[in-house]
This record gives sequence, structure tokens and C-alpha cells, in this order.
Amino acid sequence: MLQLFAAILCLSIGPASAWAADVRTEETERAEAKVIEAKAFFKSALFEEAAASYLQAFAISRKPATLFNAARAYEEAKLYAKAIALFEQYVQLTDTPADGRREANERIAHDHAQLSAIAAGAAANHPEPVPAAEEKPPVTKPADVTSGEAAVATAKPGDAKPAAAAGTEPAAPEPKRSNWLDWALFAGGDTLALIGVLGWAGAANAINRANAMDFSVLGAEASYKQQVASAQSSRGGSAVIGVVGLGLAGWGAWRLWGPGSGKAAEAPAKAAGWLIPTVAPDAAGLAWGGRF
Repeated sequence: MLQLFAAILCLSIGPASAWAADVRTEETERAEAKVIEAKAFFKSALFEEAAASYLQAFAISRKPATLFNAARAYEEAKLYAKAIALFEQYVQLTDTPADGRREANERIAHDHAQLSAIAAGAAANHPEPVPAAEEKPPVTKPADVTSGEAAVATAKPGDAKPAAAAGTEPAAPEPKRSNWLDWALFAGGDTLALIGVLGWAGAANAINRANAMDFSVLGAEASYKQQVASAQSSRGGSAVIGVVGLGLAGWGAWRLWGPGSGKAAEAPAKAAGWLIPTVAPDAAGLAWGGRF
């Protein structure tokens, strides 16, 4: 009776154990295939693809080494924010070895230093513009009318024309040119330039947010690529809008104060200011100074 019971127990346990072994073998093979794929990407300098394959291997096997290698791939791609996030996750794993945790902490400090150096370099390449000095009008001495002598005025450009000689017909005054279209071009161009700069800054912020994503979440890699592609497309459109706006503003300024406008001499007094777009890693806008 006991022998019969033992035989039945062996028959019931044997197939289940073999099935579990097959499942473990299949998962192990899938994880190893992803690791081989990641190594090939890494050797070809396709570091972002290598990081994605290592993360897929980690999702299957949950081995800390694959997560560490994914962070190293992001370091080689100079995506230090993503590398820091993965190193921090690696340190928090319970089965991470002590020497691996120590090395990960060293890599985190190194990557923070790299981010600080990049930010400092970007700030040095975009210094704040210095406003132009405002020109003061020349001081003229009033004519002396107490001595009984008539004051003689010196003719200057823009002064009233002298009276016509006797016996000649005075010339008809030139019609005043309407410049509302010129001002519309100037103001509209500046507005388009501002829209382009703000769009560029928004796209840059979207890319920064995408880089800060948690890539251990399922589907994060696809969402990251979609967000980056959308931000890059928006950045290109914003650049086109900004260039068109600057062109229109320049055209309007030329029509208002250029040599053919008849107001070239008034340009320093009427437009003694500047208006330029500025772009920085964390902000963008239009910088202006002087007076208009």
C-alpha cells in the first residue's frame, strides 16, 4: 500500500517540476539573448540601444548586473540624468553586492559633476548682453537777442527749407508717406521671433522631462522616443518661425529707418535700442534695452 502511494506521489510531482524547469530555462535564454544583443550594440557605439536591451534583460532576469550595465551605456551616450536614475535604482536593490554599490555611488557623483560642468559651459556660451549707452542730445546755446543784432541760425538736415526767391513759384510740399505697414512688419516680426524662441524653449524642456523618465517602467522606452521625436519636430518648427520673424522685423526696420525711408538721420534718436532673442538651457525670451 505504501509503495503504491509513493509511486502515485512521484508521478504527480515529476511533470510539474519538469515544467517549472522548462519555464526557467526559457526565461534565462531570453535574458541571455538580450544581454548578447546589448553587448553588440555597445561595441557598435549604439549606447542608447544597448541600454534599452540591458533594461529588457533586467526586466526578465532581475539581475543587478544588467541594470548596472544599462546605466553605464547611458553614461557613454552622455545621458547622465538617465544614468544617475538607474545607478540609484541599482543601489537600492537588496541583492546588490557591496563593491557594486560602492562603485555605483562613485559613478553617481561623477555624473552629477558632468551635469554641473555642462550647465556651466552653457551659461558661459550665452552671456547676458550689455545694454547700449543712451546718447544725450547736444546742448545748444540760445541766441543773444538783447544786443539788437539778429541771430544767424545754421541750416541743418531736416530744418525747414528757405523761402523761394522772388519771381519763382514755391515747390509743392512732398506728400507724407504712411508707415503703418512698416510698423506692422516690425512689430509682427518681433512677435513671431518671440513665439519661435518660446517654442524652442518649450521643446528643450520637453526633452529634459523625457530624459528624467523612469526607464524601469514597462513601455517607458517607447514613450521616451515618441516624446523626443515630437519635441525635436516642435523645435525645428520654432526655429523656422523665429527666423521668419527676425527677417520681417529687419525688413520693417529697414523700411522705417533705412537710407530710402528719408528718416535715416532720425534712426539713432528714434531707435537707439536693441531687441534680440536669447536661448539658454533652462530659459528663453527676448532681451531688450535702450529706447525706441
